[in-house]
Amino acid sequence: MTYQWVDCGRDVVSRRYDRIAKFIPLFDWLFFVPWDLRRKAVGKMRLSRGDSVLEIGCGPGAFALLACQAGARKVYAIDSEEIVHFARELAAANGFGDRMQFIESDSRKTDLPERVNVIVSDIRGSLPFFGHAIAAIEDARQRFLAPGGRLIPQLDTLKVVVIEAGDFYSKLVSPWLHAASDLNLSPSLPLLLNGSYSGHFNNDQLISEPQTWTVLDYSASAKSSAALA
Repeated sequence: MTYQWVDCGRDVVSRRYDRIAKFIPLFDWLFFVPWDLRRKAVGKMRLSRGDSVLEIGCGPGAFALLACQAGARKVYAIDSEEIVHFARELAAANGFGDRMQFIESDSRKTDLPERVNVIVSDIRGSLPFFGHAIAAIEDARQRFLAPGGRLIPQLDTLKVVVIEAGDFYSKLVSPWLHAASDLNLSPSLPLLLNGSYSGHFNNDQLISEPQTWTVLDYSASAKSSAALA
């Protein structure tokens, strides 16, 4: 397999990405997270009639829709991207428009008219430490969660393991080693190899036993639990 660079200016790449970026949460919602898994998570909310729910980073509003279906009195759905308007259309199409309120904003800059019984947030990505996930969940817990309320997720257990992934490594570094035969691009490798990447690996690629790196307890203070780990 060979790799070659596509000669596009930064403005061209930016325009192309901007056109598809708002649809990425939709693709994730439709294709990558099984509905049964979402339903199990909503089941753990243990909703009662009269309960209110907040979903942070709602995207198309999957958990918000299921919470309404499960009987929530009021559901607030917050997302900083325009995808929240698509979520509003889905709510109306399913007859939940009067029980759901959609807010396009950063949750940390948002106020709600009440404290809620459940906060659900699927904003952590491959590692909770990146971005503003921990700060957003901590802020929501302090300002929005009613006494005795529930957080989903409540805990994240991060594990580490050493793997053998020669093919993955080759695909990552090959463009920087072979794309330009008349240029030395190898100084970029330390930056490249110290990045964060997602992938799927098999058990036979593990060359160590998984070890717990840290446990983030969002019901207390994830910042504190991470610092103590």
